Amino acid sequence: MRNDVPVVIMKDEGGHGALAVARTLGRLGVKMYLVTEKGPKSVLKSRYWTKTFTWDFKSPREWSVRFMLEISRTIGTKPILLAIADSSALFIDENAEALADAFILPKPAPGAMKTLTNKWDMAAAARTYGIPAPQAAYPASRDEVMKYLETAKFPIVMKGVDQLLPQAKWK
Repeated sequence: MRNDVPVVIMKDEGGHGALAVARTLGRLGVKMYLVTEKGPKSVLKSRYWTKTFTWDFKSPREWSVRFMLEISRTIGTKPILLAIADSSALFIDENAEALADAFILPKPAPGAMKTLTNKWDMAAAARTYGIPAPQAAYPASRDEVMKYLETAKFPIVMKGVDQLLPQAKWK
C-alpha cells in the first residue's frame, strides 16, 4: 500500500469519524492533517495528526477556499481531501474546480453529492434502485410529526434533511 500521499480531513460537525480515519491511516504511516472548527475539541488530541488547522466554517466561501489552498501549500505535496460531514462534502463538490490543482478529490457523478447529502433524496434514490433502506418520513408540521409517532416503529432517528437549507454551513 502507498502511504506517501498525505490526507487532509475536513471536520466541521460533530462525530468521531475523523479520529477513526486518522487512526486507521496514521497506523499505516500516512501523514494526517485535520481542518476543524475553532474551540476545544477532543478530536485534536490524536497522536496521528501531523498538523491541525482551525477554521471558522461560517466564513465566506471564497475565504474558505483560499484557506484550504494555503493548507495544501503548507503541506507541500498534493494531499487527498476527505470530508467527514455532509456540509464539507458539499463544499468540496461545489468548489472542486478551485481546489483540484491543490488536492486529490473524489469525482462523483454530477448531482450525486446533492442527492447523497439530502436525506430525503437519498431515501428516494434507494427506493428507486431497490437498495434496502430504513423507512423514511418527511413531516412538514408538528401535527404530521404527532400523527407519524402514533404508528412509528421505534427506535427512530431524526435528522435534518438538506444541508443546503439556510442554517447549513458554507453559505
